[in-house]
Amino acid sequence: MILRIVSIVSLLVNVAFAEIQDPELRKILNQYRATLLSESHPEGLQTLVIQGTSQKSGGIESEIEILRKFPNKIRIETIQKNGIEVMVGFNGTAGWGRLEDHKKVHHTGQEAKGFIDWLRLQANFENHLLRALKNDKTLQVARLPDYQIPDSDLVFRVVEAKDGSGIRFTYYLNTTTDGLDRIKVETKNDPPIELRYAQQRRVEGFLLPHRVEFYQDGVLLSFENYRRITVNKFLNNFLFERPGY
Repeated sequence: MILRIVSIVSLLVNVAFAEIQDPELRKILNQYRATLLSESHPEGLQTLVIQGTSQKSGGIESEIEILRKFPNKIRIETIQKNGIEVMVGFNGTAGWGRLEDHKKVHHTGQEAKGFIDWLRLQANFENHLLRALKNDKTLQVARLPDYQIPDSDLVFRVVEAKDGSGIRFTYYLNTTTDGLDRIKVETKNDPPIELRYAQQRRVEGFLLPHRVEFYQDGVLLSFENYRRITVNKFLNNFLFERPGY
């Protein structure tokens, strides 16, 4: 139902290229940006260190550590209970993967394009909404009608974004907290992917989710629960490079 509304309404609403002309859209985006500001950190969100657990739906729980550094670096490391260690990263330019299975090491690089594209998306600190506020001329953004969860009081402000990649991004902003609750990613050939951000709490002033759920075509694939989030800890750039071992 959501997809049908998006596809029909996107032809009818005002679209903003580069500079945002719609004052209500600019207000919504500024309210969202305010959730990512902190008086304790006037420099903004520069790094994140996230520790918790990751689990596929119906699968085994694994330990996970996520390192992120502004503007677009990420490293994700999981340690499974069967002893398999998986590490993936994006250094701002290139992505990589490393799997250690009982001392046998396998590397993944640029040949895994879909995997690298997904890492690149996760690595960006500045999503389409924040880039639109900076008048990014490569973007097209549109405000869609609000969406209310059935049988719930929860209402989302909905913003659609396109960046010339052929992918459509739909952002759902919570009308109570102004924070980002979910993102839907749609391509022409693949089932839609949705990331839902839950258990949002303030960490040194920043509103950050402590649970992330990954859906494909409406089916829950996996989820992550975060027990500790550290903001703006110094992270050396070498942490995001492909390991040499």
